[in-house]
Amino acid sequence: MSCPLSGSAPSSAADRPTLKDLLDFVVPRIAAVWYDVGLRLDLDPHVLDDIETEKSDRPRKMFNKWLQRSDCSWQKVLDAVKSTCGAKPMEDIRTALEEALLPSPG
Repeated sequence: MSCPLSGSAPSSAADRPTLKDLLDFVVPRIAAVWYDVGLRLDLDPHVLDDIETEKSDRPRKMFNKWLQRSDCSWQKVLDAVKSTCGAKPMEDIRTALEEALLPSPG
C-alpha cells in the first residue's frame, strides 16, 4: 500500500490510525460491539465502563481513549475486529482502507 498525498490514510498496517479514519472505516462496522473491541485493544474495563455510562458516541470515545496510547496501529485494530467480529468485517475494513489509498485516475 502507498500513502496518498493527503496522508490521511495509512501506508501500512503498522501505521498509527487517526480518529477520523477510525470513524470512517471502523466504527460503522463495530458500533454494536465497541466495548468488546475496546477489550481486545487492551483498554481497561473501568475505562470502558465509564464510556458506557455516556449517552452517545461510545465507539468514538473508546477509540479516542485508545489513541492516547503509544502502541496504536492499524494491525491492532484489524486484529481486534477479527477477534470480535470475525474475518469478514476485518477484511471489509482492510479493503476499504486499500481502496481509499488508491490514487485517483488521471
